[in-house]
Amino acid sequence: MRHALIRFLTALDVDVAWYVPNPSPSIFRTMKNNHNILQGVAAPDLRLTQQAKDQFDAWILKNGLRWTAEGRPLAPGGIDIAFIDDPQMPGLIPLIKNVRPELPIVYRSHIEIRSDLVHVKGSPQEEVWKYLWNNIQLADLFISHPVSKFVPSDVPIEKLALLGAATDWLDGLNKDLHPWDSQFYMGEFWNLCTKEKMAELKWPQQDYIVQIARFDPSKGIPNVIDSYARFHVMLKESGRVTEAEVPQLLICGHGAVDDPDASIIYDQVMNLVNLPDYKVYQSDIIVMRLPRVTNVLLDALMANAKIALQLSLREGFEVKVSEALHAGIPVVASRTLD
Repeated sequence: MRHALIRFLTALDVDVAWYVPNPSPSIFRTMKNNHNILQGVAAPDLRLTQQAKDQFDAWILKNGLRWTAEGRPLAPGGIDIAFIDDPQMPGLIPLIKNVRPELPIVYRSHIEIRSDLVHVKGSPQEEVWKYLWNNIQLADLFISHPVSKFVPSDVPIEKLALLGAATDWLDGLNKDLHPWDSQFYMGEFWNLCTKEKMAELKWPQQDYIVQIARFDPSKGIPNVIDSYARFHVMLKESGRVTEAEVPQLLICGHGAVDDPDASIIYDQVMNLVNLPDYKVYQSDIIVMRLPRVTNVLLDALMANAKIALQLSLREGFEVKVSEALHAGIPVVASRTLD
């Protein structure tokens, strides 16, 4: 999404740039832990330790000093406005304010923050939120999803802005595909399944149900598999379809570069599929971790699906729902905001 936005703004002659910090695997682990804690999907005993805070602060400072050096974007005479995305680098905010107190800073919070838990005294969520909010509160604007539960009560109403998720119709994820192109990318997916020794995709002879989401604790993938097994039994018991007419299940996604959970969750899903309760359906369950540059491939998988699932437990659900609806695909989604 950011790549497309940068290209679009550049085409409009807006001087815009996206600055990415130097990576650190240990810091990625801390980031993801914070993310999971704020969402309420982490182990109850997982805590943000002082050592993790110190390492996180040092990493932000190291990158921040590069950008505040003379001639760099955050130095005097540099950018006119700064956008800080999510709880990855909130420590940049006080650093920027120290160097350039007049520079407007917008903080964008796109993850779900369990506001019901961040104010529970002594909770892991309170610890993480207090640590992050100490820096975030210095921003001039706090942008959140338009869901009241995602905004902790600390955020002053005068600083709060709401921005719903958007689906870019011109992005590779959502373009209308020519039938030939669609067939080509479905063939590419079949090849990827074969390479990974995954169950065979039987489309177009057999329909499929798809959930497209990262391999993440919040995406409800165990619920997807269990629901499919129950659905399979119900269809067979109805006597209205043959075995070959029961749709296959596709679970497709990838891990973000800074997401150390992806491999862990993928392995957990594969172990789940091999349990006795689900092993009988193994030939019709396809679990694929796809290459990161797969926009058009995901577009084809969504456009050719019989049904799209979005059973996420936390955050991110509305984007795939809107993409499925744009493609004209019926959606089964979890009611996670009640």
